[in-house]
Amino acid sequence: MSSLVMTARYGGASEIRAVSEHERNRVPDGSSAIDPGRSHLNRILIGPRPVPGRRPISTQKEALDALYASGVKKPAKQAERPFVQMVLSASSGYFRAPGHGPGEWDPEKLRKWTAKTMRWLKAEYGVDVVHTSLHLDEDTPHIHVLIVPTYQKKPRRPGRRKRNETEEEFEARKAAAEADETARCVGRSSNEYWKRNWVRRAARKSYARAIEPLGIDYGRDFVEEGLPSPEHKVTGKWVRERAANLEREQDKIVARTEELDRREMSIELDELEFAIRFKELQGKEQEIEATHQRLGERETALNEREKILERGEKALERIFDRLNSLASDLAVTLGFKASRNLSDKIFELEEEARKLREPHDQSVPDDPFSVAKELREEPDTPGF
Repeated sequence: MSSLVMTARYGGASEIRAVSEHERNRVPDGSSAIDPGRSHLNRILIGPRPVPGRRPISTQKEALDALYASGVKKPAKQAERPFVQMVLSASSGYFRAPGHGPGEWDPEKLRKWTAKTMRWLKAEYGVDVVHTSLHLDEDTPHIHVLIVPTYQKKPRRPGRRKRNETEEEFEARKAAAEADETARCVGRSSNEYWKRNWVRRAARKSYARAIEPLGIDYGRDFVEEGLPSPEHKVTGKWVRERAANLEREQDKIVARTEELDRREMSIELDELEFAIRFKELQGKEQEIEATHQRLGERETALNEREKILERGEKALERIFDRLNSLASDLAVTLGFKASRNLSDKIFELEEEARKLREPHDQSVPDDPFSVAKELREEPDTPGF
């Protein structure tokens, strides 16, 4: 059994231009096996008719321009891909009789398929089908379709009065808006048929029912090249699977949220611990600074004491030098050679003084310096 071939895509001005160029220039382009020798067999089924000698074939763009010229309003500027472009066909085995090859077909099968397809398009989309072209110069017959979804737009009813407008003028303006006729406008998102969910899948099912009497089945849904066709599922099964998937996703989200909460709590604890540690370190730093200041004060005091001791040592050295010099002079006066050590000199001076006291009066003071003074006062003492 043969299968239907159907692609349906949403398009804008650029897609209209591309298909129009494909309809106008029938030359091999690498993606279509066009035979220019058979392009004269192509036919416009709906749309502006060709003008003999001037326009060999009409295009989707010309059909769209004619629609606008008839008074249909253009889509809003913000509308994205407001048009629907289809390619309708069947597997090549349906069109070919035994012994046929690429570019050949059974005329009766082609006639029946074309008639069924056109009846379905008119019944399904009515006046929104603005252009259909049957191409017979490629490997398999097919029809290009341009559908322009439209809707009836009601005039806007005034909501409030204009500045300096009287009540009577305002009521008259409202009455005129209500009496005004609706306008046919292009807008896929406002069209009752095309704004439905899964509408292209529904269109394929509808087309399959229309051509099923010809021995053409539903076939496979068109998806991106290289990807498998999606499995058809009943609504209940699809809903249950989607619910299970959503529940799993929700569990993942909950687990992720809990993990983030734990991480946030851990970060808050780390920040609190850091703040406590920082305060402790600040206290330690102040304590260290106070200790450093005390050590500096003690160091200054020690330096002052060291300077005082140095001055005292120097004063003692001068005193010892004076004493040493004085003891040396006394030793010379007493007539003996004194030791170098000051303490030894003093001891020797005491011994000499004791010897000198023995022949003299016992009342001589026990002071070697006073003895030396007495000796210096005697005129006959040598050295004085």
